[in-house]
Amino acid sequence: MTWLSFGPHTEHPGALRVDVLPIADVVADIRNLRRFGNGTFEGVEAFHILEHLLPEDAPLALAECWRILQAGGVLEAAVPDMAECARTLLKGDLEILKNIYSPSDVLPLQHRWGYTRKSLAELLTSAGFVDLRWLPGHPSDPHEMRVRVCKP
Repeated sequence: MTWLSFGPHTEHPGALRVDVLPIADVVADIRNLRRFGNGTFEGVEAFHILEHLLPEDAPLALAECWRILQAGGVLEAAVPDMAECARTLLKGDLEILKNIYSPSDVLPLQHRWGYTRKSLAELLTSAGFVDLRWLPGHPSDPHEMRVRVCKP
C-alpha cells in the first residue's frame, strides 16, 4: 500500500513522510498538498496532526486528504481525546494540561483545538469519509483516540 504520513514518524513502513517543519521527506502543509495529484495514495496517516490546526482549517486538511486518496483508500488519524483528558484533569492530575495545551514557542507544535469521539466523527463524516472504525490508542498514551475511515 502506498502511504503518505504526516509528521516525523510513521507506523507504515515505506510511507512518504510529510511535515510542515523540515523534519520529514517532504515539507508541505496538510491544508495544501497541490504537489500530489488526485488519487495518488492508498492510505494517509495523520497521527497527532488535526489538533495542531484551527477548527476552521481541519476541513481544508481533510479535503486535501480526500483528494489525494484513491477510491477505497483509508485515512488513519489520532488525536488527544479531550473527554479522557478532562476526566484525568478532574482527578487532579494537572500534568494533563500539557497534553491539552501543548505549550511550545513553535506555532506548528502548539495544540490549537481538541476533539471528542463525537466531534471527530462528525468532522470526518462531513468530509465524506465512511466506515468509521475506532482503533485502540497507542499503548503509551491513554488519552489518545484513533480512528480509521475510508474514501468510498
